[in-house]
Amino acid sequence: MRSLAKYAYLNAFLRAKLSERLGEDRLASLAGAADLAEAAGMLRETEYRRVSAAIDENAPLRTVEKTLAEIEIGRHRAILRHAGGEVAAFVFTLMELYDVQKVEQVIRIWKEKAWDERDAIIASAICRELPTEAMLKASSIEEIILLLEDTPYRKPLVSAYEQYRRTGALFHLESALESDYYRRLREAVAKFGGADRAAAERIIGTEVDIRNVQILLRLMRYTDYPAVEARRLLLPGGCHLSEELLLRAYSAKDARAFMGALRIAQPAAPAAPRGAGGTLEQMRLLEGLLDETLAAAARTALAGYPFTIGTVIAYLTLARAESRQVRRILMGKSLGLPVERIRRAAGA
Repeated sequence: MRSLAKYAYLNAFLRAKLSERLGEDRLASLAGAADLAEAAGMLRETEYRRVSAAIDENAPLRTVEKTLAEIEIGRHRAILRHAGGEVAAFVFTLMELYDVQKVEQVIRIWKEKAWDERDAIIASAICRELPTEAMLKASSIEEIILLLEDTPYRKPLVSAYEQYRRTGALFHLESALESDYYRRLREAVAKFGGADRAAAERIIGTEVDIRNVQILLRLMRYTDYPAVEARRLLLPGGCHLSEELLLRAYSAKDARAFMGALRIAQPAAPAAPRGAGGTLEQMRLLEGLLDETLAAAARTALAGYPFTIGTVIAYLTLARAESRQVRRILMGKSLGLPVERIRRAAGA
């Protein structure tokens, strides 16, 4: 009865929000739009109306991406208005991912001196106030770490500081921030009991698996890190892909090997992409297929007992996956890519 009382109203709210999603047919129509302007018009009467407005104003793609992130954050805040107690605390922790990404973004802009990308940073506070301007003006990474003294993000940056100083690679700082985030998320999950904890662990564990694949794909594309170094950057808490499977695929230096690893762990996972032109396109196709694997886990949670935290995570997971599909479609339209290539990349 406690779970029924806790989730009844929230579940009704989320089911109503799920009905507002674009769905496969509208995503397919969006991918089939003649150009970016037509795609923007299709979004005008949807949850993505702000994205449509940004495109109408000829905003750069990074502004469109920021707007999509703000929409995702807004979904979390809407749930927080309808939830309380441990559910609200858990959703707040989920939303901290956008704070982590903001810290990573600011540090990357600072390091690369990409000042023209400052407008891509979400200016308002997400979970907590961050000293964004002071970080961008910092004279050293040490100063940035000190500026984050009163946040949860200082400690992981300190833990990765020596490796960053030795290599100059942001991978180490980003991996430390994300590992700490997923550690705190696991702690939040551990406060639930029974069905709530099981539902949360399944979806979040799948997300960690996919994030680890993305990390290794990125290392494979941009570095020549050996497997022993790559191992240190993997996030803990995956539920399907062991380190052994992941590193075996990484050592093969082939994007399709990761899907092979996924199929060993999950026989129902999508088939490896075929017919892709080069490694980069294989990676893009694989990213879409990995999103579908996570969406499948979310749909499984929705089909189960409705009065658990699984419904909350499933809604946010499916909504975020849809945002990524919209982003890929709009990016493809902005680049003038063929419709079929956009559909493959977006899974639409």
